Amino acid sequence: MISGLEIQDNQFLGAEGYQGALIEEMRGPTGMLCRGNTCYAPAGRVGMGLANSDRPPDFVDRTRNLATYHRSLGRAATRAAFLLEAAKQSKFNWRDEYTARTVNAYIRAGFKLRPQK
Repeated sequence: MISGLEIQDNQFLGAEGYQGALIEEMRGPTGMLCRGNTCYAPAGRVGMGLANSDRPPDFVDRTRNLATYHRSLGRAATRAAFLLEAAKQSKFNWRDEYTARTVNAYIRAGFKLRPQK
């Protein structure tokens, strides 16, 4: 059993056909604290004391993925091309641009909220 879990100041964005399940899967544990969260759920199902919003958060670029990352390096914009290069990593052929830390930072930066005007 999970206890002492805090879920705070998040933007939950459900994929089509998944809005309710996104929240349902996170219910249940006792001792869970939820506050300051907003859920974009066009289906209207909201749980965990979340506020519902009728429009999604304005992220910088929520479409970022391995293909767009690889394109940002000036390489082929496909997941397969990225994975092919990443598989070449070794201690003799180390490239920081193919490490999880670098890729994760690129994707995470796309989920920053745009400043409100």
